[in-house]
Amino acid sequence: MKPSALLIIVVFIAVFYFLTVLPQRRQQKARQAMMNQLQPGMRVVTVGGIYATVVRTADSMVEAEISNGVVIEIDQRAIARVVEDSLSRTPVEQEQPTWQTSEEAEEETNAAPVLAEHSDSEVTQGKEEKDEE
Repeated sequence: MKPSALLIIVVFIAVFYFLTVLPQRRQQKARQAMMNQLQPGMRVVTVGGIYATVVRTADSMVEAEISNGVVIEIDQRAIARVVEDSLSRTPVEQEQPTWQTSEEAEEETNAAPVLAEHSDSEVTQGKEEKDEE
């Protein structure tokens, strides 16, 4: 075998190593570091797309709260990533829907009592007048 052919094979193997193996090892180390840093109160996303707050960690299991009072037990490997805004999130009950401004929410809550102000007699009077026509 010629030395130039051997050199091409060595270069090809080196390029393959640097483009595939090294990045994969870096990802594994970063993932392991994330798993080791999991603490109660951290906000995470599972591989299934569920947002949860870590309640307790064990060897390979994590107890996570997905809603008020709803705690699930998941495998640590099912955590895809840690959400950075974990300390700034408010509970779900205090959040307003993104499609509704505070004025619209206030109007909606004030609209319900207005409907209840009409008495049954007014409703039946309107019905009787309609029947007479």
